[in-house]
Amino acid sequence: MVDYKKIFILFLTLPAYMQAEFMLFDQGHTVVSGPVADVMITHCDVYEKRSLDGKHVSLKDRIDMIIIEQEIKESKMPIDETAPEKYIANIKKEHNLTDEDLEELAGQCGCTLLEVKQLLGAQYMRDFLLWHKFRAHLVPTDQAIEEYCNEHPEVEPGFCSILVAFVDYTDDTKEEIHTIIDDVVAAKIDTNDLISWSDPIKVDMDNIADDKLFIKDLQVGQIAVIDDKSVFELYKLVEKQDERLVPVQARKALVIDLLNREMYEDLLTNYEQHMRDNVAIIHLVPTESVA
Repeated sequence: MVDYKKIFILFLTLPAYMQAEFMLFDQGHTVVSGPVADVMITHCDVYEKRSLDGKHVSLKDRIDMIIIEQEIKESKMPIDETAPEKYIANIKKEHNLTDEDLEELAGQCGCTLLEVKQLLGAQYMRDFLLWHKFRAHLVPTDQAIEEYCNEHPEVEPGFCSILVAFVDYTDDTKEEIHTIIDDVVAAKIDTNDLISWSDPIKVDMDNIADDKLFIKDLQVGQIAVIDDKSVFELYKLVEKQDERLVPVQARKALVIDLLNREMYEDLLTNYEQHMRDNVAIIHLVPTESVA
């Protein structure tokens, strides 16, 4: 019997275009026997090789990627074979890197550039499968959305919009100016050159200062006048909205996203629990438990 633990293995692979390619691997670590092929994971794959971010790819993740790749091939899902190349091209463009720079970076990670591309391709296929497999299920019903909103109500605080004006006076002009302001307040005249209103100011009801709480009692169109020494302060309410529940329609997009995430996590957990039902995983060396 061949001792996979101690010798180098000459491993034959058959790419999509069916051209046999011999690749020399180091000591065998784990074999994944799936519906499409038997795939070897080597000692260097597990303990030495890293992705471009410098992090090791766990044995569990490598096994999962192999299973997913075989499921895609067995199911004949429409896969973009150029995705890894596009990903690499995007990295080069964003960071102004040449092929030589990427080769050097791959070498620092203990891989060839080809191996990095293969890993990126496997990661892409994982994302593709999860999207393709679960997309039809990620459609919460209107009833589910409404039930969520009822169970998790969102309150929109009340607010008001006011116009503010300040009119200076002296002891000699106070009475005259006050009369003009009274006429404006009583709507006897629309406005006066003395009064220059600000742009509308939106204020949350909960954030109104203690000395301005009278604003809460104003009706739309009503003006409050405060005499502050040598200045009349005018506050005109132009809009008012009481505290209210945010309507379901306004929350719908965010709630759909949230429910999709919850549904996705449930589907993913269930999928991961059963994804190894149809494969055999053979560890050629003692290894820690792989979830």
